[in-house]
Order: sequence, then structure tokens, then C-alpha cells
Amino acid sequence: MSSSLFELISRAGSASLDELRARSSVDDTTLANTVGSMVASGAVTLTAIPGHETPEAKQFISEIVAEKGQNSATGTVTIRDHLIGAVKTALHSADLAQSISATVTAKGFKLFL
Repeated sequence: MSSSLFELISRAGSASLDELRARSSVDDTTLANTVGSMVASGAVTLTAIPGHETPEAKQFISEIVAEKGQNSATGTVTIRDHLIGAVKTALHSADLAQSISATVTAKGFKLFL
């Protein structure tokens, strides 16, 4: 996981996937891998941004939650891989990337500090 990306999210309080793409110096694949790994580890959570909650964003979030619940028995690697794929998909949709926010969790601060 990237501590610089974590710091970027934590300084802002939260950041949309589109903002993370614009402010970080990594490509979309690296960004998706890092954010997906942080979500899988519990350091970051993804939510729909209030006021920008499109049906696509709501569906994306519900699929993330369902994916984490269904795969909890299959292991962290499977969950991480699915989350990385979901973040890659979100980054390819301008509307979705603008309406999904990454927010640091208390566990994230414990992991990085």
C-alpha cells in the first residue's frame, strides 16, 4: 500500500477517485491496485458522495459491500482482487469516478501511523 496516497486521502478528509487520479502521480492501474488493497485491508472505505449519488454510484457501492461479505470466507486475496477490478471499472467511468469517495478509517490511521 502507498503511504503517499494514504496521506493524500487523509489530508483531504476524503477524495473522489477522480481527485485521486488528478492529484497522484501514478497511473490508473497502480491507483486501482493501491485503493483496492487499502479497501480490502480496511484502511480506506469507498462511499457515494452525497449530492452526487447517481444510480450507478449506488449500485457500485452495494456491489462492493456485497463482494466483501460474500468473499469473506474465501480469503483476503480474492476480496482484494475483486475490489481492484471494481476500482479499475470506476476509474474508466468519468461519472462514477467523480461520485465515489475514498475516506480513511480509524484502522487506516493505525496501519499507517
